[in-house]
Amino acid sequence: MLIIVSPSKTMEICKHPIVHELTKPRFLKETQYIVSLVSKMTIDELKTFMAISDKIATQNYDRFQLFNKKNNQTQKSPAVLTFTGEVYTGLHAANWSNTHFDFAQQHLRILSGMYGSLLPKDEILPYRLEMGSRLKTTKGSNLYHYWKEIITSSLQTDLKKSSSNLLINLASGEYAKVVEFTKLKTRVITFDFYELRNGKKTFVSFSAKRARGLMATYIIKNQIMTFDQLKDFNEEGYLYDIESSTQDHLVFVKDVMFPASEKPKK
Repeated sequence: MLIIVSPSKTMEICKHPIVHELTKPRFLKETQYIVSLVSKMTIDELKTFMAISDKIATQNYDRFQLFNKKNNQTQKSPAVLTFTGEVYTGLHAANWSNTHFDFAQQHLRILSGMYGSLLPKDEILPYRLEMGSRLKTTKGSNLYHYWKEIITSSLQTDLKKSSSNLLINLASGEYAKVVEFTKLKTRVITFDFYELRNGKKTFVSFSAKRARGLMATYIIKNQIMTFDQLKDFNEEGYLYDIESSTQDHLVFVKDVMFPASEKPKK
């Protein structure tokens, strides 16, 4: 079984002591090429290119200049502890044991517009570069063109090593688009997570992102290797919705109870 997740826009060097031996990202040559293009942009150009504020543009200008420095000794931290968005709040990898980290290293991949495909222990620096960015490279007009073949090929290799024919797609639509699933020749399982609010099944983006992380860490901590075991996921009140699910698409719903004073208006 192999799990794919998206990165997050928010990142921070892990401040906890790193007890794991870090690994090198597999596509550093390709990453350096990306850096060589983006680091040439001015702050104003970055602001337009990424549609971000002055503050975030300045921050990321400095980050890319740092990437460019030879013999950069800036502290790096493992990818799974560097991303800080909702998926990673759900993963809560800071609480993983060594056994969990070892299993995740074999079975979890983080898709990235900057690094391609990351293992949890891969050492990285914070960056801002979404997979949907229209960055012109030698392979085309955007990062999908640049990474599609590389990422798909690496997932093929990782699936063979995982001794399973299941790809657990917990990535967002933006990042899943970079994978040529038909070339993987494996069963792909997708997911939806809903909240039941006043009897109505509702999609809440914030909660769904967190739930993807919860599902990933459930698989990792329990070393799930079969499809049927996925249905037993019940973290934070989520339950399998058999009526809405299909053979390759699993739906989970949790009932959200509001105090009388906090019930949303109809």
